[in-house]
Amino acid sequence: MKEEIEKALVRLQIEGKETRKTKARNILIIVAVAVLLYLIQYAYPQYSALLVIDALLALFGGIYIVLDAIPAFYQPLKPEFHAFKEIARTVQILEKSNEPIAYEEAYRCLRHAQKILEDIDLDDLEWYAETNETLKRFLENLQSIVLPAITNSNIKKEHLEEIAIALYSIDPSRIAEVNKTLEAEKSYKKSGPSQTKVEAFTKKLRETTVGNIAYSLALGYGLILGICIIYVAATGQDFMTFLKERPDVVILGGGVFSGLTFWRTKPHSE
Repeated sequence: MKEEIEKALVRLQIEGKETRKTKARNILIIVAVAVLLYLIQYAYPQYSALLVIDALLALFGGIYIVLDAIPAFYQPLKPEFHAFKEIARTVQILEKSNEPIAYEEAYRCLRHAQKILEDIDLDDLEWYAETNETLKRFLENLQSIVLPAITNSNIKKEHLEEIAIALYSIDPSRIAEVNKTLEAEKSYKKSGPSQTKVEAFTKKLRETTVGNIAYSLALGYGLILGICIIYVAATGQDFMTFLKERPDVVILGGGVFSGLTFWRTKPHSE
């Protein structure tokens, strides 16, 4: 494996650890301040106004913890860097063995990387404006050239290394060169898309405003219902009774989470 890739993996490992530490520290600070404010107004009723601040901290702090801090523990890096790590792992696997089972594992890693890249909202990438069509061609080449080449045990490891370096550097010119290399390689046979009809329909639906609203509502209200179930189980309450007595929690909480989800994932092209 190229030294450039090995150094990048070490840097990303350090960055991932630092991100987790930062998020853990932020969670502790939010929880500690929320508990402190609650104890102060509980011990000193004259400071009851702190309850409002505590409630706001609990609301927005909880949203931050659920939507940002907790996900950072299992995915501390940007999606494109996570995809880079999967491609680097593909190179490592094929360096160790040329057996069919190694190619099967390499295919799974590269397929995972491709799915990560496909799920990125391209408009959120700072370098999207420069590399719009180039990146789209890159994703198409991953699916129609590189994945079939791995399936046929015909992939060249140096090409995988070039893909990994281009992805890590986020350099449009490097990605364009990778496209030319893959498309010019005579030993690679280009195949059609391998998406199922369900995958294609789901992806197309998510790209529309209506589909994204439906997705956001399902995720937002599903999340708040899950939180409510955990809460009533911990406090020994009846779930249906809780819903009848506090419908505002579900309605407002689900609305907030749905709105945040839609704002983060809305189709920018519309």
